[in-house]
Amino acid sequence: GEDDPNLEPLWNLYGAILSEWSQKCVDSDIQFYVYSEAFDASEREFLLNWDLIEQEGEKLLARNQNDEWEEIDFDKPIWRWSELCQDLGVVRIPRKRDYSRYKNDPHTNIEGNLLMAEDIRDFLLEDPNARKRLESNR
Repeated sequence: GEDDPNLEPLWNLYGAILSEWSQKCVDSDIQFYVYSEAFDASEREFLLNWDLIEQEGEKLLARNQNDEWEEIDFDKPIWRWSELCQDLGVVRIPRKRDYSRYKNDPHTNIEGNLLMAEDIRDFLLEDPNARKRLESNR
């Protein structure tokens, strides 16, 4: 599950990588942004459609290592990632749309990729620091 203590070293490694990248960008006077399309409503729908997770009322369930259904917090990984970015001072580009996905593949399709690009573009045009850098590169 998402609270598996075996995941802690992986989160620590990810934090160290983000921290190093962020510092390299600071040292090079480059703005560092991160983005993830993971765990949106369309991914949840894909997993439900393929019976990889189940919904019982408000609860979401997934199979554990013993092949038993247990409740999961679907949003926890993205919230944990957001907190990690905030703690490190890394700017996270927010996801504002849900992205369409392939029928038989959880990855975003062409339309989903275009919507992702719109989210990133909108952020870069609206964020004062990003906007300043974009204008200085003209």
